[in-house]
Amino acid sequence: PPCQGKRWSVFVMVDCGYGRDGLDPASDASVDFVRRLAASPTAAFAGLYTHGGHSYDQTGSSVADVGALVQRTAEQEAAAVRGFAERLRKAGVDVP
Repeated sequence: PPCQGKRWSVFVMVDCGYGRDGLDPASDASVDFVRRLAASPTAAFAGLYTHGGHSYDQTGSSVADVGALVQRTAEQEAAAVRGFAERLRKAGVDVP
């Protein structure tokens, strides 16, 4: 545990499509995990983050095509994190 009177600040990673790491934003178990984390006496839920690693694999016939694909991937990732944050708020979790 952290020093007496202190809490660990914990950021939760959200899996936004690559399936490699992070919590599944569509899973009820993920909501329950964050709810339990937020209620912990030794940890403070500090927020959500993601890593858009699957955007690295985008290919196209031009730089503009690749750019558009990366932009679309980023929008999908952002929507997944926003959607998970909304699910958490509906479950009573304060999302910083």
